[in-house]
Amino acid sequence: MPKYEAREGDFELIPEGSIVAAKVMSIEEETLKFGDILKWRFEVTEAGPYLGYKVQGKTSTKFVIHENCKLMQWASALLQRTFEEGDSLDTDDLLGLQCRVLIEWD
Repeated sequence: MPKYEAREGDFELIPEGSIVAAKVMSIEEETLKFGDILKWRFEVTEAGPYLGYKVQGKTSTKFVIHENCKLMQWASALLQRTFEEGDSLDTDDLLGLQCRVLIEWD
């Protein structure tokens, strides 16, 4: 296996716990062995050392009215609205919207 050494000027990770301004670049469905997810890609828009960095997140594809539904939480925050039973969501409506992203590393 090849070895790699960091050099000055190499890519720097955004520190865990940071909150950065970003916009939604894409939301794509992906099939994993345990089920389908939505893979979200964001681009940092905040001036500073991370401007232009790409970050990603994931949610379930299930859109339910429940406090633990991350898809509903994220859509509500982005659209600045609440959802009621029977409402639908088109993820294309979320593309390009501005938000703040909390950086967490798995």
